[in-house]
Amino acid sequence: MADDLDEPVETKESGGGNSNLLMIMMLVLMMIFVLGAGFGGYLLITQMQKSNQEALAVAQAVVTASNQQKPAEGEEEGEEGEEDEEEEEEEGDVQETREPIFIPMRPALIVNFPDDGEIRYLQLTLDFKAYDPAVVATLDTYKPVIRNNLVILLSNKGYEDLVTAKGKEKIRDEITEAVQEILEESTGDPGIDSVYFTEFVIQ
Repeated sequence: MADDLDEPVETKESGGGNSNLLMIMMLVLMMIFVLGAGFGGYLLITQMQKSNQEALAVAQAVVTASNQQKPAEGEEEGEEGEEDEEEEEEEGDVQETREPIFIPMRPALIVNFPDDGEIRYLQLTLDFKAYDPAVVATLDTYKPVIRNNLVILLSNKGYEDLVTAKGKEKIRDEITEAVQEILEESTGDPGIDSVYFTEFVIQ
């Protein structure tokens, strides 16, 4: 009995179990922290990549739209230029292929003028050349003004001015300019292209 009392009694360390539990809890918390940090980093990297991709897509879309718009504008300008050229060509063709209109002024102009103390008479019949049919009515409207100005113009000419070919050509140019001036002042359009003598008689 005494021997039994003398044997040492094995006792468990009171702090051993608590220490192991604390270590386990710390390891678990560290794993959670590491996993959380890793997951957060993954989300952050994924979001950044997504943002970069979106920004790149937007930039590419802007560049593509700009490249498509420039040729379109150039094509529009080219088409406008072609249309303008076609219109000019059509107008030129109309001017070249349009038949002239000859408009007679009747009755004939009769003008007297002095020649070495004698009185001579000029009987002149005119035809106006034009391309616009509306000029026919315009000439008829302003016929009194035209006849008046032409009589005054011819009355100031001498015999030598009327009998030579050079003098007649000069008078023809002066009559053309006088009629164009009358029409342009009245309508804004010279109207006629030239004047032709269909009868030119001096007595």
